[in-house]
Amino acid sequence: MFAYAQESRYIIKDPRTPRRKTPVGLIREKSNVILRQLLRTRRPFIAEFTDAKGNEIFTVRRPFRWINSSIYAEVNGKEVGVVHSRWHLWRRNYDLYLGNRQFAVVENPGFWSWSFTLLDEDDNLVAIIDRKIRGVGLEKELDCEY
Repeated sequence: MFAYAQESRYIIKDPRTPRRKTPVGLIREKSNVILRQLLRTRRPFIAEFTDAKGNEIFTVRRPFRWINSSIYAEVNGKEVGVVHSRWHLWRRNYDLYLGNRQFAVVENPGFWSWSFTLLDEDDNLVAIIDRKIRGVGLEKELDCEY
């Protein structure tokens, strides 16, 4: 209730070399400090993805939405991909697009589950994304299997 929401920042590591300490990239959120406090998870933002040297690779933009949100991936200001959420009472479902073509669906099996499956257009399993909580006051960790 009295928490102060800060801009999110993430370090990207290569999943093929988990013991490697040096990051391969960074993600930095840019958002309005007042909207971040008032709207919390519904806030609009822009996230910049950079390589380890600080060169921008692409940006992700999410405008404000009340119910279903969309996230747009852009390279040099040109939209290359979109993720649309589909409303469900207790599940998180997302449709992934490259250009105008839907190439995958992300599904979550239930309300408290932190695992997501990525299915291609033929319903073949492409990846499993698992969020693991490391402890109180610590960031969540993502594990991906391909």
